[in-house]
Parts: sequence; structure tokens; C-alpha cells
Amino acid sequence: MGYISKKIIGNNKINFLKTHNTLCTINGHDFTNSSNSLGVIYIIRDPRDIVVSYSHHLNLSYEETFLKMIDSRAVEKTIDLKDRVLLGTWSNHYNVWKHFPIKKILIKYEDLINDAYLNFKKIISYLNELYDLPIKEDGIVKSIKNVHFDNLKKLEKAEGFNENPNINLNKNFFRKGRVGGLEKSSICRSSKKN
Repeated sequence: MGYISKKIIGNNKINFLKTHNTLCTINGHDFTNSSNSLGVIYIIRDPRDIVVSYSHHLNLSYEETFLKMIDSRAVEKTIDLKDRVLLGTWSNHYNVWKHFPIKKILIKYEDLINDAYLNFKKIISYLNELYDLPIKEDGIVKSIKNVHFDNLKKLEKAEGFNENPNINLNKNFFRKGRVGGLEKSSICRSSKKN
């Protein structure tokens, strides 16, 4: 176990960690396990939409992005180049987290877009089951408003966003945040002609 993992586990607090890493073991070291994880909230998105979004993030074509998403050795470096995110294939990433033997909730990105309140409340209810997080209706409504895609775009424009790898290219991290991006792309139009 690495220094950071020991430090996080050793503080005897509930810690929320966001990751894009796959659930894997490298040289006998688990990314995480059921003894040091209380639960998992896994947000899943239609891989066709991921191709569109991720291609802009990586500055790659849709085809190159798709090849990365089916590469079992896929790795992405962090912006500061000090760390790596181990991704693996899209399908393996989903399946290993889905079958991780721990209490979890799987939420579709599309459902968050289509009914933010219902799905955000599902997440809060799940957290309440894990450690008695109070469910406050006004807090849910306020949180949804604060993280609405348009508000995140405005915030990025005003203050920047430190996870944006394309800031030097004057490209926004928060682009469109919608469902069904690939269906409108030239790839789908050209493949339908065949």
C-alpha cells in the first residue's frame, strides 16, 4: 500500500475520493479493496457519448479515441504528468467496478441529465444508508442548481478549471454536457450510408 493510501486510511475519517481508475491489482497492490472502502458511487455513460467527449478532451479523432477505449493497457497521464490514471477498456472498467463485492450504486449519466433530482436523491439516500447522511430536500435542490452544466461552464469561464488539459489551447473542459452526441457526428452519418 502506498504512502497516500496509508495516510487516507489512517485518518479514521470518511473520505470521498473521485477517480477514473479501473479497479485493478498491480504487482500485488490493490487499487482499493473491501476492507478500506465503505461504498462506491459509479457514474456510467453511454460509450458513444464518451467517444465524443473524450476525443475533445484528448485532442484525438473519434477513431483514435475509440481505439484507446478498447485498449486493455490504456493509461492517461495527469495534467502535471506526476501521476497516471489506469483506465483499461471501457467494458472492463465498468464490469470490475460493477462486480466489486461492496455496497454500491450505479447511476447513468443520462438519467442524471433527464431527472437530476430523482437520481441525486438516490445518491443521497445511498449515502444515508452507508453512514446516516441526513437527507435535506433544500440541500438537494441547491446542490443540483450549483452543479448544473451551465453554471459549471460559467464558473470555468470566470475562474478556469484546473483539471482542463486543454487550457493552453483555449478549449473549455465543460463543452456541452448532453446526451446523444455521436449520433449527430459525421462518423454515424458516413457509416449509415454503407
